[in-house]
Amino acid sequence: MEGSRRPDEFVIISIEDVYTDAELDTTGECCSIHSNKLQRLQSLFKLVQDPTGKEDLLEHLRMQALQQFARKHGYTRLVLGLSASRIAVKVISETAKGCGFSLPAGMQYYDGRWSVPVVLPLRDCIAKELVLLCHYRKLKWVFIPNMSTLTLPQKSITSLSSSFVSTLQEDNPSRERTIMRTAAKLQAFSFNHATAIDGHSSHKKSASVPISAVIDEKEEIKDELLCLLCCAPLSPQESVSIVTAFQITESKRQQNGSLISDTKPSTHFLEKCCQSCQYQFFPVEERTGEILSILPQTMKNSEFLSEKVKQMWMRSQINDCLLINSDSDDETVT
Repeated sequence: MEGSRRPDEFVIISIEDVYTDAELDTTGECCSIHSNKLQRLQSLFKLVQDPTGKEDLLEHLRMQALQQFARKHGYTRLVLGLSASRIAVKVISETAKGCGFSLPAGMQYYDGRWSVPVVLPLRDCIAKELVLLCHYRKLKWVFIPNMSTLTLPQKSITSLSSSFVSTLQEDNPSRERTIMRTAAKLQAFSFNHATAIDGHSSHKKSASVPISAVIDEKEEIKDELLCLLCCAPLSPQESVSIVTAFQITESKRQQNGSLISDTKPSTHFLEKCCQSCQYQFFPVEERTGEILSILPQTMKNSEFLSEKVKQMWMRSQINDCLLINSDSDDETVT
């Protein structure tokens, strides 16, 4: 990460630090803030029963913790060591989970969905190449355990995908790179086309919500709706569903003459999540409110998304009144 710290400084970040002190109840005796954060995190993982959901939740929390640390210390880029081997497994697992639409977002060199944009410089290197590099450079490497390390094999979609790719790799060593390059042909999103690598940025949003990257001025700026939990771009069908739900809510408010909606807060939240997150994290409706109550506030901030949904809804209302100039792509309102 680029910032005020030295490039060679090693820092350990605890995932439970995604919870701020304001979110915790520290009124109990002999209960420190750190222990409250850890207990809250453990309770969250206990509520998520699906093994795949646990792994996805861990990945999302890890990214939130890195983003929070990067913002706090003034870093401008977050560099991750995601290799082609990891991306190949991700391609298979995300496809199996029905996330094919958002697949190109997380495998590009640049990802500007976050307040601190993410860069993947090792995207074209497979794991064996990196191991050889560490061997010849005499660099130490460590094994990082994950959610499936101490469990039975093939308990989640990610572990199944990893085993599948490993089997393919035994027959043909180039299969991982082939999978990655094939998936890379998918059309990237606007936040993946960045010209702000040198540090210039014209988009300034709230630090607690994902933002779009600075893209080429010749590129069309598109407002993709992002899932509140995983920040994956929502498909056109999901976006239409969100705007439709917003329209129904607005109609009820106008009919009742009240600014207070009778819809449950959990329903509003689920409407702004992708189908994969709804299935992995909230398969049982009775536990939805309990899970939302202990989610970190950074993963529940819907003000930015709600504003974008409102803008899309208002645009749909006046769409018939918009005229497109044939000489230019600018739209004017009559």
